[in-house]
Amino acid sequence: MTSVNQPTLNVVRHSLRNRGGDAVILERMSFLAEQGWDVQCFVSQVDTHFPVNPKIKLKYIPGKNILFTICFALMHRYSKGIVLVDLAVMALFVSLRNRFSVILFAQEDDRSYYQSRMMKILILLVYKVIFRIKIPLICVSDSLAARFSLLGASRVISVPNGIDLQLFSRQEMSPFFNEKGESVAIIVHARDDHRKGFDVAIKAIEKLYSFKPHGWEIWVIGQEIPLFRTPGVSIKKFGLLNEKQLSECLSAGDIFLSSSRHEGFGLLQLQAMACGCALVTTDAFVLAEHEVNALVTAVDDSSGLAQCLDRLISDPQLRTRLSKSATNLVSAYSRTKSDQLFQESLRQCYSDHSAVS
Repeated sequence: MTSVNQPTLNVVRHSLRNRGGDAVILERMSFLAEQGWDVQCFVSQVDTHFPVNPKIKLKYIPGKNILFTICFALMHRYSKGIVLVDLAVMALFVSLRNRFSVILFAQEDDRSYYQSRMMKILILLVYKVIFRIKIPLICVSDSLAARFSLLGASRVISVPNGIDLQLFSRQEMSPFFNEKGESVAIIVHARDDHRKGFDVAIKAIEKLYSFKPHGWEIWVIGQEIPLFRTPGVSIKKFGLLNEKQLSECLSAGDIFLSSSRHEGFGLLQLQAMACGCALVTTDAFVLAEHEVNALVTAVDDSSGLAQCLDRLISDPQLRTRLSKSATNLVSAYSRTKSDQLFQESLRQCYSDHSAVS
């Protein structure tokens, strides 16, 4: 039964799949449902290995094409509660009939999804419109909130993502330790998304092999994507992992390589740090500090990434120092704290909506 003190949360998405943003939205919905919220998720497709809390009411949008979801967003009117979306364009569509109940849950700057200059300009115009009509934003990081404030958003709340600090911690034993030999295990996340820079990771590893062919191996998690042309690179593929398996894999690894071109937050990087991996990353992950808790290069700098990997492979003491320093950062990002702050932010937005509607 829905608590009388809790409003209804209507979440509108085209799909729920195996991406970090899907995991975050499912976690948020699950937490709120457990708190007594009436959580309804309007979605066209559900194809995910992330757990879906049975207390979340899935409402299927007819048709799997994105056009059906757009039409639904344009035409549907919600009789009560909050309407939560995580794309700027969808926020604009939904606002046409539900202006004073829409909240944009910004997990990214949507311009980063596109390489086309015209599309980036179009998305910027969409942002300008939703900022003008004062749709509130809840952002997953302080850096993202600051970016939107500079673009003109006046109603911005920062609720940084968090991780399960009990689950994501260094484990001394797991099935993945059986995969290790004498080589240093470098974990890389495969994802067919230009923002995540997997192509840069491939180049970095090929360059590393050209001057340091021995003493390390690659562990690939995530999507099945064609990998390296360089013969001799030792590669082990583990595919898509649930949270428990991911924690076990990261605990057994030595280095986590992140070659992202853009990150709204950097959840996987934080999880890797929590499990004791030394992090090699680009400055897209703004929480990383070079030589303090990670080794950091510029975006698209495959040579720099290769040099950083070489340093960590050759210097176990540096790996240990960075890993220990990272634990101080990780402790500030608790999922429980983040969930509670998210709930409070939704309550505030709901209160503001009730005052004007």
